[in-house]
Amino acid sequence: MSSRRRRKSKKQKMRRVQAYFARFIFLAIVVVAACLIFLGGKKVFTGIGSLLEKGSSSISGNSIQISSGGVIKETTVEDFDTNVYDENDLNKLVEEEISSYNEKTGNDSAVKLSKLSIKGGKATLVMEYASAEDYTAFNEITLEVKDTTEGIPADVTSVEDKKLVRASEAGTISGTAVVLNADINVIAPKKIRFCSSNVEMIDSKTAKVTAGETDAVIIY
Repeated sequence: MSSRRRRKSKKQKMRRVQAYFARFIFLAIVVVAACLIFLGGKKVFTGIGSLLEKGSSSISGNSIQISSGGVIKETTVEDFDTNVYDENDLNKLVEEEISSYNEKTGNDSAVKLSKLSIKGGKATLVMEYASAEDYTAFNEITLEVKDTTEGIPADVTSVEDKKLVRASEAGTISGTAVVLNADINVIAPKKIRFCSSNVEMIDSKTAKVTAGETDAVIIY
């Protein structure tokens, strides 16, 4: 699948994790609007506007951790107002999404909910995917974890000596390449050796990816 096609899909469809929260925002707007309209007054518009403002907050923490066996663990942190939303309903919604996906794949372990907690106005959601392919299919955002000999879509630079390696020369680098295009932190199972220009190193095994016109590449 081309980068252009992936970017189009990304713009047209919200990520499933973000969609969970979006659904609650919509339902909450309906409830608040109904109550305030019943009470009357100008507070109707004020209440809805305030709720939308809270609901539009971007994800404050998002990361994927790749295990040596290929399992992907994703952690998402989102603003969550317990006065408006219900934790049990959110948990049920997530479980239903997972169950539906696993049923389609015929693999009960393709996607798992590892953790869902609400604390300090933040919802932390930890999902586990059996493979990068399951992550891609479930979230509709492409994530590739492959051998460097299969090719990479962008030039990379050595973390150690800053030496540039062209995408066409990827076969000369032995290792595993992670390819994606999203604003996310990536935690590798080994020391990261090369990365593309839209990747910022945080520590030896962790890098921050910034979505852009071209896919990001991390090699470990």
